[in-house]
Amino acid sequence: PGSSPEFAVASCLALSQQFPSLQPGLYWAKPTGATTAAQVYCEYGWTRHSLDTFDNATSVGKWLPAQMTLCGGYGGLLGGFGITGAGAAFTLGITGLPAHTALRISGQFIAIDSWEGENGVIKLDDTTVWQQTYKAVSPAPPSQCGQTGFAEAQFGFSVVSSHTKADAKYAVTSTLD
Repeated sequence: PGSSPEFAVASCLALSQQFPSLQPGLYWAKPTGATTAAQVYCEYGWTRHSLDTFDNATSVGKWLPAQMTLCGGYGGLLGGFGITGAGAAFTLGITGLPAHTALRISGQFIAIDSWEGENGVIKLDDTTVWQQTYKAVSPAPPSQCGQTGFAEAQFGFSVVSSHTKADAKYAVTSTLD
């Protein structure tokens, strides 16, 4: 199943349910109502729509504004020191999604410099779906990205949200003042 257009599966979820130990990779899928099969990346029941790694200065994908920095051991970051702060937000618009019941976003949020109990925030269609509070401690270990005296904090996230519309908009922001 999923090895060619002739053996396309209905979805990555169906493939995962039939073969739970199947490794992530490219498979052929033909959702109900579709006229042709398409090759998709299946990852434990999820269909990957896009992957943005921010591993170089031109790999921001569809995120806007397309501003990136390199930050010590963290590598490429969307935003970064001197770019993001009070009122800044990065958005990802996704259009033409096939029928679905949920969306997942996962990644790393890096808090740089002076955070005094503010939140990192992720929104889906203007609704907050994730937030993490951070308060910098002093004395801080050496900074990799920003001003000396403030250490970065890294927060992993993987957020699943109910969603059925053909279009979606993610926003990554903070409550920094």
